[in-house]
Amino acid sequence: MDNSISETKERPHENPVARQRLKAWQPIVTPQKFVIVMALLGALLLSIGAVITSSNASIQEVSERYDNRNDVVTLQITEEMDSPMRFSYSLTNYYQNFRLY
Repeated sequence: MDNSISETKERPHENPVARQRLKAWQPIVTPQKFVIVMALLGALLLSIGAVITSSNASIQEVSERYDNRNDVVTLQITEEMDSPMRFSYSLTNYYQNFRLY
């Protein structure tokens, strides 16, 4: 009798999660459903691309060469720019691991 009590305490609960008997959804892909899903996905991605392209069209870029000059570079900005303004620079022919820099 003592043996049967210990067996009932060690058993998992009787629910679908504990017993790993959950219902699964297995969709049946037909050509019609596939075309509809791909068309909706294409329309979504096309609209996201249009928004990104239109926001990139408003970017203004000003560049100035920095060869053999002092530490000060003056940029001439001829157009009105809206805030916030972001500044970035790029280096060409510069190698970080080169020992003589």
